[in-house]
Amino acid sequence: MNDSVDLTNLREMIGNDRELEQELFEEYISSSSLLIDELRAYSEKDSDSEFWKKSAHALKGITQNLGANDLSELCKKAQEGFMLAREDKSKLVTAIEAENKKVLEYLETLS
Repeated sequence: MNDSVDLTNLREMIGNDRELEQELFEEYISSSSLLIDELRAYSEKDSDSEFWKKSAHALKGITQNLGANDLSELCKKAQEGFMLAREDKSKLVTAIEAENKKVLEYLETLS
């Protein structure tokens, strides 16, 4: 465990299967990157609030499953703030990207 990720629940769910854990990490890395890219794109358009909300919700789900609690909280704020102005959405995405970087760095140490 570190400050960015608590793998306790994930490891309990998968029975400490390290091979499956690595597969889930790889899936997280690709999915989170895609969803954050979507949030960045949707933050630039006022008309894409529902898409923003869906991407934030999906990212919140995978971060919760991973145990990235701080990142999950940021995603929850993004999901609930789907009607925020572009500037505020952009700030949230920047915070999400920074926290996700910490998560990715931690996962890299486990590979």
